Amino acid sequence: MQKDVRSPARDRSAPHRSEFTSLASRALAVLAARCPRSGETAEPSLLALLETAAFEQDRAKRLKVLDELQGLGVSDESIVDLYIPALARRLGEDWCDDKRSFAEVSIAVARLQSMLHDIAVDWAQERPGAADAPEVLIVVRDQEYHTLGALIAATQFRRAGAETRIALGVTDGEILAEALYSKVDLVAISASSGENLDSVARLVEKLKQREDAPVVAVGGSALMSCDDLAARVGADIATCDPQEALRLCELTRSKDDRTKAGGRMPPQSASAP
Repeated sequence: MQKDVRSPARDRSAPHRSEFTSLASRALAVLAARCPRSGETAEPSLLALLETAAFEQDRAKRLKVLDELQGLGVSDESIVDLYIPALARRLGEDWCDDKRSFAEVSIAVARLQSMLHDIAVDWAQERPGAADAPEVLIVVRDQEYHTLGALIAATQFRRAGAETRIALGVTDGEILAEALYSKVDLVAISASSGENLDSVARLVEKLKQREDAPVVAVGGSALMSCDDLAARVGADIATCDPQEALRLCELTRSKDDRTKAGGRMPPQSASAP
């Protein structure tokens, strides 16, 4: 459990503001780069309703708010993909603007994560996919704290039919063992804006050493701070859209199958998505 850290703006004697800022940029900007669903924005009044739940200690009352949102016509998918990310962004902005303490925001984000499990129970657990389903490994590396975005991405991959596992707070050695020896098709690395991209690049390089290496996608709040993130770390794609990552994965699997069969892939049109 994190200690309550008062905002340095309110306590000018607080030491090491840069340390607080570095930690908060990783822990509270968890979803800054999550893609909103096409053409959709969160309704302010409904977002405010969800915010009341995030600061409610009583789980039964939080569940009641989720029921209210559903009764108002907000689908489970919209709550997970649109409203929870929007509120997480607002909470991070509130901390940066000294409207809420670090502890308040951390607790609220933890409650959002709990509500995610409550509402996405059918998508939150690992379960076998179809026989030909792509296998995805979502990674949040050791010493990183932005787990909410990775958990939301996992629900999206599962809804798209991918067999999805999550590895939270793991070392690079553990990631390599899981990805390469389990022969997953796609490794999705969540990278924060405060993360050392050189170390991410070294991990990607190791993942790509095998001939049958997985597709490597990188996402997370680092997308906001690095315009050429995929090139910077050597990944196949940088995106906050699981569907986009899966499309590349399917193209790669199809190409590999044809190569093994001695065939050739048709050339890709320059206008192809």
